[in-house]
Amino acid sequence: MLIKLYHVPDVQLLVTNNKFLLRSIIMVNYHLKISGRVQGVGFRWSVYQLARQAGVEGIVMNKNDGSVYCEFQGPTAIVNELIAKVKAGPTPYAKINEVKIKQGGIKNYHHSFQITH
Repeated sequence: MLIKLYHVPDVQLLVTNNKFLLRSIIMVNYHLKISGRVQGVGFRWSVYQLARQAGVEGIVMNKNDGSVYCEFQGPTAIVNELIAKVKAGPTPYAKINEVKIKQGGIKNYHHSFQITH
């Protein structure tokens, strides 16, 4: 019996007799506070679309101080890619001044990404 172990970012695959077995996925949860011109410019909708396309769970909401708050949860590489897109500005009408990122704990988002208020 031939067994090979492949390491793909965030995923460990075990291959035996040409069958793939998923061993583990490393999940992360990050909380972002984005400031700048991020309200009234379609920012939350753009983040929502990017997160849904990436299969990331979490929330996005406007805050009273004019910032936008996000929670992203998913495989490390995918979440990091989403954060990079948010930092670049997911809509041409936004202007990002600052992005603060904190690591959070894994939560149950019921396998969804939501715009909340």
